Amino acid sequence: MKKRMYIIFLLLGLSLIPVASAIVELGDISLKEKYNLGDTVSIDGKLVSTIDTSGIFTIELTCGSTSSPFIAKIVDLKANEEQFFSEKLTIRKGSLGDCHFTIGIKGIEEKTTSTINVTNELQGDFKIDSNVLQLGQSVKLTGKVLRLNQVNAEGSAVVYIKKENGETIDTDDLQLSGGEISYTYKAESIPQGDYTIDLNVLDIYGNEMYFKSIADFEVSGEITIDLNLDKAEVLPGEEVKLTGTIKYKKASDSSNIEVKVGEDTAAVAPDGSFAYTYFTGKAVKSAEYTLNVIAQDKSGNYGEKSFTYRITPVPTNIELYIPKEEVLPGETLTITGSISDQAGDKMAGGALIEVYSSKGEVLTTGTAILDYTVPELTVPGIVRVKASSKNLIKEDEFSIGEKREFEATVDNTNLYIKNIGNVKFDGEAEIIAGAESSFEKVRIGINEVKSINLQDRAGTYDLKVLVGEKEISLGEVTIIDERNIFSKLASPLTGNVVGAGDKGGVLLGYLIVILILVVFVAGFYFTKIKGRDRLELMRERERREAKRFKERLQQQKMQSTGKRSFGREIHPEEAKQFREQIMKNTNPDQQRNRPRSIF
Repeated sequence: MKKRMYIIFLLLGLSLIPVASAIVELGDISLKEKYNLGDTVSIDGKLVSTIDTSGIFTIELTCGSTSSPFIAKIVDLKANEEQFFSEKLTIRKGSLGDCHFTIGIKGIEEKTTSTINVTNELQGDFKIDSNVLQLGQSVKLTGKVLRLNQVNAEGSAVVYIKKENGETIDTDDLQLSGGEISYTYKAESIPQGDYTIDLNVLDIYGNEMYFKSIADFEVSGEITIDLNLDKAEVLPGEEVKLTGTIKYKKASDSSNIEVKVGEDTAAVAPDGSFAYTYFTGKAVKSAEYTLNVIAQDKSGNYGEKSFTYRITPVPTNIELYIPKEEVLPGETLTITGSISDQAGDKMAGGALIEVYSSKGEVLTTGTAILDYTVPELTVPGIVRVKASSKNLIKEDEFSIGEKREFEATVDNTNLYIKNIGNVKFDGEAEIIAGAESSFEKVRIGINEVKSINLQDRAGTYDLKVLVGEKEISLGEVTIIDERNIFSKLASPLTGNVVGAGDKGGVLLGYLIVILILVVFVAGFYFTKIKGRDRLELMRERERREAKRFKERLQQQKMQSTGKRSFGREIHPEEAKQFREQIMKNTNPDQQRNRPRSIF
């Protein structure tokens, strides 16, 4: 009962305490569905409180989970006093998507507006003045870019000129002023074909729009040529008269076109017509001639056409021409054998050309023009050439000179020098490894290879070889010394019997070293261990250790089978462990008298 009365009095007391109550009333806010960044939104309304109240008045724009505060200020409201507010808010960068405004006093009263969509899209309308143009002509792009509220956009733009496959061939930066776009592109030195224009616009508020394929145009670089030749068969000394017309494919004016006939320039009339007279000359060579007519301008427009005529030949003699007296293996010699008329003019067909070796064997034949490539490794000598046609014969010769040429390669252990010349080489090769050089006696027959072991020069350096006055750079190489310690020891003991591929020499080196170790260790046991049982025990341990060591060496040897290497180096730590094992099996007196280990 007492508890119930307490609760009643408490509720009566609370009802007498004034409660802060603020009302936020929004004005007639007319919001559009879409806004751009930088657009202005007007928010107005009033604040009313039933009691004296203080708080923070805020206006925020919420887009998804991101809120952007626009207004945040402290307000003091008197009881029943109305405070009006009117704010113009500019939508900032970063506010994109479906958004709404939240207005009110934090923690007391807040209201939200309807949802608006904030986008960075822009509107544009564009056109070009021509859809077809010739190289050297220009196309003009004009247009208007507006924000969604139909206000002219201010900012910058990038123009992209693209081929029909999407490849960009040119770009340019523009300033966007008053929403106006005006750009002129001159088509020069570009491939013929179809093109499109893309435009990327960015205004000062961060609104951006990529307008794709807003215009397209075709570029032609073709000049058409029509030719007329007065005759095709011409006697020496007669004239060849040529007439023709030229014109652009997509333009009418031909005044900028230049016409060349062969190496000569022909005059072009304003209507594109031209005439050209070619004098053959009395001593002209008898053959079929082709003259090219080329029409072009400085913008890259181009056209080409050719015509042919024949000089009637009269056979008189044979001319054999060998351009060089001496050639080297691998070089190509172009030999010509022509039949000339009485004026020295060449006849069609030419003479039969035969090339003979120094032994009289026919190497190759051809007619009129013969390209003879001297085979590689051909030894020096004289080659005879004969040109003939029926009863007309002419002979000449050329020599094959000495060619000193070498190739060089390297692997991790060896340098290989190959004689690809046509003479034997007997001399020295200088091996330049970094800053050091050494010389090797080299004797190499034709097409033979000399191998030089580089394992005593282990390391990484720039390697060069100078042989026969020819320097060959092999770049940075790493040479590895693949000889193991037993190979190095066996070499002086066996008179260097360990050679490339000599497995018997390697085995002999291994056996000698093992024999020395066994005798060396056994001597200490025989002289220092007392007692037959102890001596026998120590010898048995020694034999087991030697057997394990030998098996390990044989395993290394089997792993290296098929390689040029003779095993691996015995690491100092491995040798140390073996020595310590031997020392453990030797009594202290023997250790004091034991000589220093060969490891």
